[in-house]
Amino acid sequence: MLPLLFCFIFVVAFKEAHAYKSSGRIELVLASTHKGTGNSEIDTFYDLLHDFARSHQHYFDRGNFLEYDTNINDLPVAKFGLDLVNCDDLLEFLRSIKPKKYHLKYASVKCGGQFYPLCLIPPCDPEKYKA
Repeated sequence: MLPLLFCFIFVVAFKEAHAYKSSGRIELVLASTHKGTGNSEIDTFYDLLHDFARSHQHYFDRGNFLEYDTNINDLPVAKFGLDLVNCDDLLEFLRSIKPKKYHLKYASVKCGGQFYPLCLIPPCDPEKYKA
C-alpha cells in the first residue's frame, strides 16, 4: 500500500511540475484605461500581479518575474515575463477581475505557441499595444 501511495504522490508532483514547465515563460501585456504614461498606471499592474500571486499561493521575485517594457508607443502599457506560472490560472484570474479596479483596458497572454488577447473594456485595438 505504501509504494502505491508514493507512486501516486510522484505522479501528481510530476504532472504539476510538467504543467508549469510546458508553458515556459509567459508573456503578459497589460494596457491601462488611463491616458498618461506615469508610474502610477504601471503601479496598478503590480497590484494586479500581487493579487494574482496571493490568490494562487505564488511569489514573484527576480528569478521568475521580468518587466520587459513600459509605455509602449507612448501608451500606459507594460509587458512582463512570468515563469513558473500556470497559464490557465492566469487567464482565469484575468477573466474574473473587475477591470475598473485595476484600470485595465486590455490584456494579452502568450503561453508557448498560444496567444490570448482579452479586451476588457471595448473598444480595443491589439495592434496599438505591440512593442
